[in-house]
Amino acid sequence: MGKAAANTVKRPTNCRAIASCLSAAELLNAVSDNIHGLLVVASNIVVSAPDATRLVDRLKSIGFLIVADMFMSETAELADVVLPVTQWAEEEGTMTNLEGRVILRQRAKEPPKGVWSDCRY
Repeated sequence: MGKAAANTVKRPTNCRAIASCLSAAELLNAVSDNIHGLLVVASNIVVSAPDATRLVDRLKSIGFLIVADMFMSETAELADVVLPVTQWAEEEGTMTNLEGRVILRQRAKEPPKGVWSDCRY
């Protein structure tokens, strides 16, 4: 979405928090301007977001960055706190597939001690 299109997006007038009214790209652009803390779960935004150089500078200047991920990614390396999370084979429970079917997933392997599912954070 270009700048002109982004400016025409109507936002709800009853937003209680800045982040609840922003798209993902707008949220990343707002980092350190209006957002002073950020929790990134299972995403390496330094690699996947547009304009990565600008984003890295913004993440370095943010007040408090927490990353919950399976790997020490480029984003996790910038974090004040990194929370290790389980990967799919270490979790159990249900999920809904794209057809709307509920599937029971059974744990294939125990996670390392002290590692939680990202749903628990």
